[in-house]
Amino acid sequence: MLFNDYKKSFIVAHLCFLLSLCAVYFMPTIASFIGDSVLPPMNKYLRFYIIFIFTLVFIFYILDLYYCNKIKLFESGKSILSGYFWASTVSVMVFLCSSYALLSSDLFEYSLRARMLSLYDLNPYLSIPAKIKNDFFYPMLFWKKTPECYGPLWVKIGQLHSVFFKNSMFLTSFMHKAVLLVFLGLSSLSFYKLAYQLKIKNSRLLTVAFFMNPLVIVSTIVDGHNEIAMTFFILSASLFLLRSRYVLSLFFLALAIQVKFVYVLIVPFFILYILKDASKKILIRFVDIFAAAIFSFIAVLFLWLPFGKESVIAIIRYYKELSLNFWFDSIPFAVYFILDKIGIVVDKYNIATFFSIVFALIYVCLLVNFVKRIKQDQKIFFTTVSLILLALFITNSTPFQAWYLLWVIPFILLSGIKTRFLLVLLLSYFFILTFWKRMSVLFLPMIVSYVLLQFYSDKFVRFRRFLYSLEE
Repeated sequence: MLFNDYKKSFIVAHLCFLLSLCAVYFMPTIASFIGDSVLPPMNKYLRFYIIFIFTLVFIFYILDLYYCNKIKLFESGKSILSGYFWASTVSVMVFLCSSYALLSSDLFEYSLRARMLSLYDLNPYLSIPAKIKNDFFYPMLFWKKTPECYGPLWVKIGQLHSVFFKNSMFLTSFMHKAVLLVFLGLSSLSFYKLAYQLKIKNSRLLTVAFFMNPLVIVSTIVDGHNEIAMTFFILSASLFLLRSRYVLSLFFLALAIQVKFVYVLIVPFFILYILKDASKKILIRFVDIFAAAIFSFIAVLFLWLPFGKESVIAIIRYYKELSLNFWFDSIPFAVYFILDKIGIVVDKYNIATFFSIVFALIYVCLLVNFVKRIKQDQKIFFTTVSLILLALFITNSTPFQAWYLLWVIPFILLSGIKTRFLLVLLLSYFFILTFWKRMSVLFLPMIVSYVLLQFYSDKFVRFRRFLYSLEE
């Protein structure tokens, strides 16, 4: 009887989760109705409403997973309930693909830069959107004088939407998000295979936790950010790494970097993992690395060739200038602000330099620890990558956005970090709220909440058991 009650609770919890996502869909319509056309919405009352809806989404997300775990939904094979889960979830996600962007204008930024290449015969790395003010995406842009700043693989993927739907903003945006939804599905498949490879017992539920994460859904399917494309390539690279298929691993790593460049930070860990693998002869490992380097170089050359070496120089110059920025929504700026308020005057450049040194020290320490422990524990790879990216978020003085967490969420879930699902849950919730003031300092109350819940989890026995079901 109790099991049947859990089934009913699951049906209700899942329905409430999907309905709360549908409420997110209508937020841009409400913003438009009250005359707020800014992304994210600036109206104070609407922002409180958005926070309320996001909170509901996360509550129902937890309950949904909790009852999925109770009825062992993903361990019993095909059933009416599992059919209900997948049919309803995918239907709502396809529905969300038709939504207007809510928290960011990046969806329009991607589309216009792709149209610059495919429709206007302009190099997006050397031209700015202001050159095509007549395009119907132009009024939606925020970065109107900024050239393309992502890798050429992403530009090529973006061309698909602009080629097929030249005259429709809605269909261009819908296809853009539909492609990202496919990448979300592929990323989840790679994630599941990794979880299975790592012998995580509840790997299916953990995969669903990643697939249904509200921050992942909003960032990918509502706002259309390109992080999930990079996530697929990096998870595939990690899977091939664990399976000792090193040429494919490094090749997919190169593709991930050609979407966004951040994963260049973890290239040494891929190389070290290969070199420390005693199951293959050292000569074979070096041959694999050399072959992967050649194939990756050819792929990168092929991707950049249409844009010319001037584009490579332009992108290097862009990130060099960006690194000199000191943004108000970063933790280094928060430190500078607090010191200034208590009468301690420190130059912004010195603060930024200090945090850069801190990151470098953390990176070296994690590198040394990785070399020592890689033979004993495969999860140390995912733990190390997680800590490096989290350290980057904390110490970086350039812009930080909530959707950047997609870089690290799958790695945390696959890591050896204690109560990793709780950490991802808190990170996702706190940072989806950063649209309010885009303040990365929300990282601080998130850490406090995480530590407190670690200490007091014994008082919530059922919740603790649920959390640990995702840790096995």
